[in-house]
Amino acid sequence: METRKNQNIESANLVLNMIEDMDLNREILEEVSEDAITILSARDQNQASELTSKGADHVFVEEEAAADKIYDIIKQKGIPEDE
Repeated sequence: METRKNQNIESANLVLNMIEDMDLNREILEEVSEDAITILSARDQNQASELTSKGADHVFVEEEAAADKIYDIIKQKGIPEDE
């Protein structure tokens, strides 16, 4: 957290946090400028919804991203969706 405080995120144009820590994410959203793009990480969709409602531009949910990637791989390999 000390590193973040030394970074002066209040004037940042983009804030990216891939640590799934809701307390840290909430602090970031309180400190960052409304004009900044915020990309955060959450453990699940409930946390993602909370962060989005508090102003996050995008919230990365690892499980969903992994599922999307697996789907893309299967689709690229030509496996029919109904199998």
